[in-house]
Amino acid sequence: MSFINEKVVEEKNCRKCSAIFHVTDKDLEFYKKVSPVFDWKKYQIPNPTLCPKCRKQRRFAYRNENKIYKNTSSISWKETISVYHPESIYKIADVDEWYWDSWSWFDFWTDIDFSTSIFEQVDALIKKIPHIWRYITESSNSDYCNACAHVRDCYLCFNSDRLEKCYYCYTTNSSEKSFDMSFSKNIENSYFWVNLIWCHTTFYCANSEWCSESWFLSNCLNCKSCFMCSNLTNKEYCIENKQYSKEEYLKKKDEILKSNSIKNLYQDFIEFQADFPRRATISKHIQDTTGDNISGVKDSQNIFDSFEVESCKNCWYVFHAKDCMDYDIYGDYSELVYEGIMVGTNAYRALFSIANWNDSNNILYSFMMNACSDCFACAGLKNAQYCILNKQYTKEQYEELVPKIIKHMESLWEWWEFFPVHMSPFGYNETIAHEYFPMSKKEAIKAWYNWADYEAPFPNVEKTIPANKLPENISDIPDDILNWAIECEITKKPFRITKQELDLYRKYNLWIPKKHPDERRLERMQFRNPINCFSRKCDKCKKEIQSSYSEKRKETVYCEECYNKEVY
Repeated sequence: MSFINEKVVEEKNCRKCSAIFHVTDKDLEFYKKVSPVFDWKKYQIPNPTLCPKCRKQRRFAYRNENKIYKNTSSISWKETISVYHPESIYKIADVDEWYWDSWSWFDFWTDIDFSTSIFEQVDALIKKIPHIWRYITESSNSDYCNACAHVRDCYLCFNSDRLEKCYYCYTTNSSEKSFDMSFSKNIENSYFWVNLIWCHTTFYCANSEWCSESWFLSNCLNCKSCFMCSNLTNKEYCIENKQYSKEEYLKKKDEILKSNSIKNLYQDFIEFQADFPRRATISKHIQDTTGDNISGVKDSQNIFDSFEVESCKNCWYVFHAKDCMDYDIYGDYSELVYEGIMVGTNAYRALFSIANWNDSNNILYSFMMNACSDCFACAGLKNAQYCILNKQYTKEQYEELVPKIIKHMESLWEWWEFFPVHMSPFGYNETIAHEYFPMSKKEAIKAWYNWADYEAPFPNVEKTIPANKLPENISDIPDDILNWAIECEITKKPFRITKQELDLYRKYNLWIPKKHPDERRLERMQFRNPINCFSRKCDKCKKEIQSSYSEKRKETVYCEECYNKEVY
């Protein structure tokens, strides 16, 4: 199917935020296609009651990537690092323990109870089973990382793959010897940047490709040895977009770095790059598609940070997916997924499910499943089939019982909805929902989200120093700062620096960060647009375009054609 040339068939008000959203003929076609069939009867999934934004926020509230704690395994009682804090009611197990054959997930089964909510029964099941402490595979010496694979000698890296000697990285792939980076890949020897591809030895850069030995770049392509530049292509030895000789460039760059603090230069960079036009979206090789930061996507709508996607809608961070809707994170080679997050590789017809991995097919309303098929309302099963609430049934029993459960869910207004937000194992402030859709504790609780008040114990250090008391010059920083706690200038939360990052700061004459790693990640996120598309006009040719910049924002935004004429 395809999501192009959609026609609105129903206008609805979101029952949560009251915003108007549309249901299209293509949406109805998708719901019909993905709806399950039992005994030759299709059990139609009705139209959603929440707008796309609120549906995504609800899914995001089940994903804790960046908050990790010291905790103890509920199976071996050994100390470990976990996404569940020590006061959490949920049991945890490390990856090896979770896959042990010496105990069975079927020990947690329960019979279906038609006198109460299915969601309540799944919630009770989720609270019984051990949860994986954190998601990390095929990695070494990277205990303080989460949602990572193939990482080596890394620290506080999250949602990343194939990193070596990287620190404080988020959603970054195939990189090494770099610090404080987000949404980038193929990076080496760099510091504090976001949305970079194939760059090395870059500092404070954003939205650039194939750049090297440069400082403070924005929206640059194939630039080398440039300083404080924006919207340049194939340039070398430029400062503030002005061309210099090599000798002039090196002399002037050194003078600027010696006479200005990095903090002031960073603020100058923010102001400098704001005056240049932006492209409506960062997209490559797309066809009949809306979204941002995408590549190789066709016949799709509202797709973000994804590649090789076909006929999908309202998806974020999925790859090689086809015919999916309302689907986020790791949709690798998946098809017919609806209302899912972390559904995993090679999933087929997975509906209303969370954290399923590897070849899970025909899964409905399930949590943390691995290589399972034909399961309904289950949690934590491996290589299972025809299970309900973790109880084993025959194929005939399963296909007879599931339609009865669906009818029961319909009577309770549950059948067409994703899991309610209060079932999330995490506090709203621990999840990516809080980063993309920030709310105060009062607002979150009013909206029925959980909230985590746990604070990690203060680190054992020689002394604590407020960030504003740190020397500005890196040469004045003593070696024993490695034994101190620095008090974040924003949140007052303590943090420490490592020898590896101190070596980097000294090598390139950078400043010691004054913000907690969480705050630095949020600061980098300011260079990224919301995961939403808006209708607006190109500020140059005035034609109608789709962009992740709304017309209410102050940036000058060009369509692809006008931007290319300006830059290339």
